[in-house]
Amino acid sequence: LGGQADLPLFEEALGRRELGPERFLLAGTFGHPGLMEEVLHAMESGGPAVAAAAANSFRKLTGLDVNTAHRVAVLSTQDLEEAEASTEEVHIPDAVAARNHWGRLKGALSGVPRLCMGTDALKGWTQEWLLGLPLDARWEHALRAHFETGQGGGVFALERFPQLPG
Repeated sequence: LGGQADLPLFEEALGRRELGPERFLLAGTFGHPGLMEEVLHAMESGGPAVAAAAANSFRKLTGLDVNTAHRVAVLSTQDLEEAEASTEEVHIPDAVAARNHWGRLKGALSGVPRLCMGTDALKGWTQEWLLGLPLDARWEHALRAHFETGQGGGVFALERFPQLPG
């Protein structure tokens, strides 16, 4: 949720390193192309965990997967506090490819108020497009529609399985 006026709050949150790599989930969920420079910078110089989180946001914003096959083990921020630290592997993104892709898309997409998978999420979407979204993006889209327009069954309907038509 959030509108154009909230962009500075999201920019500030992305700059707060103490929030960990998960802060980049905000960029993909908020969907404003004004956050792209922070996302690209994080892929270029944020370390493996931050770069991977930023790449996930890049994919959610543009629809383009820039992950390489190269994986690296990282400690999650939660694991740093535990006695027995376990690692997870993350893909290392191709930051140069991401910047090049954005350079080609920027002219068409930089004025869009909310991006989702390379499309203006506020207009022009079809049911087919919506069904092709990743489940988290579909959930966010439905939640946002309910919040902004009052349509749909609300949060509890989104949690119901199986989903009921309507």
